[in-house]
Amino acid sequence: MTFYHQPTEEPLLSIFGTGINKRQCSHEKFNIFSNSLNQQLFVLIAGCDVSVGVEPVSNEPRLYGYCNNNCQVRSSTTATTTNTGSSTTATTTTTGFLTNVSTTNTGSSTTTVTANTGSSTTAATTNAGSSTTVSTTNGGSSTTATTTNTGSSTTAATTNAGSSTTVSTTNGGSSTTATTTNGGSSTTVSTNNTVSSTTATTTNGGSSTTVSATNTGSSTTATTTNGGSSTTATTATTGSSTTTETTNAGSSTTANATTIGSSNTTTTSNTGSSKTAATTNGGSSTTISAISTEVISSTKTMSGKSSITVLSTMTNATSG
Repeated sequence: MTFYHQPTEEPLLSIFGTGINKRQCSHEKFNIFSNSLNQQLFVLIAGCDVSVGVEPVSNEPRLYGYCNNNCQVRSSTTATTTNTGSSTTATTTTTGFLTNVSTTNTGSSTTTVTANTGSSTTAATTNAGSSTTVSTTNGGSSTTATTTNTGSSTTAATTNAGSSTTVSTTNGGSSTTATTTNGGSSTTVSTNNTVSSTTATTTNGGSSTTVSATNTGSSTTATTTNGGSSTTATTATTGSSTTTETTNAGSSTTANATTIGSSNTTTTSNTGSSKTAATTNGGSSTTISAISTEVISSTKTMSGKSSITVLSTMTNATSG
């Protein structure tokens, strides 16, 4: 809804039980926003002396309207916490647009810490096991951290100074950690762990980075650093351990590692145009290290033996 009004001596509208003093307002705009559940999330009021979010600043356009009486619109914060177990802590700090924190805990302890200085941050945490920690810091547009834990511990830490960051973590086993730092456009980290431990660490200073890690065995680690356009690291393991490390300072890098045996390591560094490293291991161990400084270097290894190590350095050719 949008309301326009003329100066008057009497309060014409009441929001949260607080009357707007029209003597200090002139042609301001009111905006009321609701979500799909008809919950009032925040109210933007370009007026003065209103307890729901007005403070003196210089004359400048703010958000959805102008404030011509040295007033600034501040947003409100909604924190919903339900706890049927031992302890639940939800701490929310917002100096920007909107922060919404929903926490449900039926186990031991759940901690949700959210700091937002940009547009919107949503942290939704459901914990039916021991402990779940979600830390989200957003200085840009939007950050979404969704964590579901039915096992021991799940940690999702997200820092976003760019446009959008999405972290989805599902843990039905012991521990899952997803750490994402994004200073560019978009970063997506998806981690599924049904046994021991899964770690997905992503640093993105460019356009887009996607890390998908699925672990049904012991441990999976996916580490991706991207300073260029796009990086994709996909890791699936049903055996003991899988490690995927990808560094991209150029255009695109793709690292796919699948192991059903003991251990698998894929290390990819790309400072040129594009790199693809695909590894399938049905034996003991496979190591692929590929470095490309120019056009394309592609290394594919399929092993049913005990161990294979491939080292490939290409500067202006294709190896596949």
